[in-house]
Amino acid sequence: MNLEEVTEAEEAQPATEKAGQAIEADARAPAAEESGPQVEKKVAGEETGVPKGAGVQPSTPAASGALTTEVVQNGAASGADFSFDDKVSEYVMRQFEFYFSDSNLPKDKFFRTLVEEGPDSMVDISIISTFSKLRKCINHHHKIVLPYGNSSKIKDKVPENVVKAIAEALEGSKALRLSECRKRVGRRVDLPPEEYGRVRREINSRSVVVEPISSTVGVPALKKFFTNEVFGSAKVLSIRIGSSSKPVPQRRKPTLAAEGGVKKRLRRVFQGWAFLEFETTEVAKDFVERHHQKVEFDGVMVSLSLKEDFNAKKKEEHEEKLSKLAEAYVFRNVVTAREDWSLEEFERFHLEGFLKLCEEFVEEEGQK
Repeated sequence: MNLEEVTEAEEAQPATEKAGQAIEADARAPAAEESGPQVEKKVAGEETGVPKGAGVQPSTPAASGALTTEVVQNGAASGADFSFDDKVSEYVMRQFEFYFSDSNLPKDKFFRTLVEEGPDSMVDISIISTFSKLRKCINHHHKIVLPYGNSSKIKDKVPENVVKAIAEALEGSKALRLSECRKRVGRRVDLPPEEYGRVRREINSRSVVVEPISSTVGVPALKKFFTNEVFGSAKVLSIRIGSSSKPVPQRRKPTLAAEGGVKKRLRRVFQGWAFLEFETTEVAKDFVERHHQKVEFDGVMVSLSLKEDFNAKKKEEHEEKLSKLAEAYVFRNVVTAREDWSLEEFERFHLEGFLKLCEEFVEEEGQK
């Protein structure tokens, strides 16, 4: 079974938008990418991160080591029209299909915003072409160095022949449609924003959590293991490595956002588990029943659980942690009605608010 590791627009989006996303793999294309703590990845089993080509090697960085966004004048990079071969066309189409898929769209805040703000719910091909996986694939096969940076700002720097080649590759897609100008792409069947919640719940109901896994394990290894014949006909649609966002300590002055607020810097933190998405809830349940604590991965016996059960367990642990934190954090006679607080209220409680309560308490005591 072919399973792709998909990177969902992480390099094209601002850090604050990247932080809420996790690591994903789509099971619908024969492509590959590097391992590591990246967000969304597609796999083909190659170190180059792209499908095998006709012996073309990745372009070599400049001797100075500086990153360049200039187009290398060689073959297709000279501006002449070109077409992808069948394997690359398949990779490009499946990569685009994943970005717009039910598995990714409701969870990918950055890409979801592009779709919602685009004309007719369509996104410029030039924007998507600058995403990590596609950029590396095109560079590897056609020696075209596409620009890095904010996708909305650099889209005009993408060569026209690249947009044309991608549009040609997307013609055979049953899930996507091209605009009349062939410069934008969107879903054939729109997914309204009000349906995002339902789709997320549906995906969660047919997803399985695998734990523990090492931080050195990537989606390629998970794909190779869980598509083994040992697991029968259970088809894994996607793999997502669990991660969360944590604030990065500020070593410099914080950057002020346009609206005047402080722009927080976030980083991805590995959580020690991965999510496998199956075709149906029944298949997911059967997979857990058959293989829970019966298989060894990377030298460790792994536990399997339905994602809904996993989320419920984590919620209970979070509530217990908050309860213990409250006991240690709140002084006697300063806050006496802690049991009446909701967890949301306590989570919003911070040092400034605590000191204010202390001052009010001291003031009240002085008036007695």
